[in-house]
Amino acid sequence: MGGFVRRKKIRDARRLFDKMPFRMQFTWNTMILGYAQVRGLSRARRLFDESPIRDVYTWITMVSGYMQNRMLDEARIFFDDMPQKNEVSYKAAKKGEERKTIQPSCRCLPEDTRNRWSL
Repeated sequence: MGGFVRRKKIRDARRLFDKMPFRMQFTWNTMILGYAQVRGLSRARRLFDESPIRDVYTWITMVSGYMQNRMLDEARIFFDDMPQKNEVSYKAAKKGEERKTIQPSCRCLPEDTRNRWSL
């Protein structure tokens, strides 16, 4: 499935995903990532909502997808709602700032967080 996603063959990845009798968390994350990469954020969001378990990578995938598609309000909402933030999530948000997908006036990270993680 990951190979299909890397090649942006999302329909093929989805067919495989739908045939899986048991889906592990990484398969959900891979499919969400696939949709996010091809601007299918409504489908990514639907899978996010259906996912039985959401880990930090699930949340980061959604935040990154919204940032890459310049949907900054949605990225900020997801980042703020993320139940467990760690160094990876803060660095993912910072990466969006560095790519200039988030304007300086719209930073995802509070100043104290940037200082704490040396970002």
